[in-house]
Amino acid sequence: MLPGPGFGQLFYYFAMTLIIGGLCAGQALHISPTDPIAVQIGLILGAIAGVGGGYFNRSVIWMLPIQGRKVFLNRLEQSVQSLGLGLLEEEPASEAANVATPTPLLARVYGATGLGSTFSGRLYVNVYQDTAEIMGRAATIKKLKLML
Repeated sequence: MLPGPGFGQLFYYFAMTLIIGGLCAGQALHISPTDPIAVQIGLILGAIAGVGGGYFNRSVIWMLPIQGRKVFLNRLEQSVQSLGLGLLEEEPASEAANVATPTPLLARVYGATGLGSTFSGRLYVNVYQDTAEIMGRAATIKKLKLML
């Protein structure tokens, strides 16, 4: 499973909020957007947005041991539904097994449907013989850890 964007890659929130914050501060204070006060306000807002956006929207991978595949999938399904996510895709076991890299017995993708899918991330689940690998946004994984 390829890792998603990490904290550093999501720090673009900083740059965008810096520009927007500086422009808005310039308009609100009736000064030039390049004025040091407008730039300082943009820096403060950008730092807050960059740290918050980068922390909560970074992708993390959670590896957990499982006792039985069916029991785990039932618990996962209940937990994911309580988060407001539904099954989008499912891929059963592949026949071509590679000794160097174990292939998952089951791969699933969960996500919000409808309008909610625009702003919510997806949850990727690979189930192996005795472990499971779940990748998604850090905030979603944190909630899922509490439920499982």
